[in-house]
Amino acid sequence: MPADISVAAALPGPVHDAEPVHDAETALRIGLPAIERRFGRTILEKHWPYEATLHHGQWLVLGNLDPDGRFARLWEASGPDTFVSIRGGAPTAIISAESGQVLSVKHGR
Repeated sequence: MPADISVAAALPGPVHDAEPVHDAETALRIGLPAIERRFGRTILEKHWPYEATLHHGQWLVLGNLDPDGRFARLWEASGPDTFVSIRGGAPTAIISAESGQVLSVKHGR
């Protein structure tokens, strides 16, 4: 397990309350604990490393699909708030860039 995962995953609850998320590091600090709370530490670690990507005002915290580091890729299905996993199989947290609120935590299959 990477050393920096313990810092992010150990954060209790939201990192901040109703503040904009301006960078990928902050999105990861919010998304990783949400993924761990939903799916557990084993799943969080299995899909390490994670990346955060800003898309239509939402941060997508995407897990790794395999040891080669291929991240789950999402595409806009029918609007900026609707996402569907193309390759699936990895945890994803969707976070509002405006408020920092976790909008959803999913695991593609």
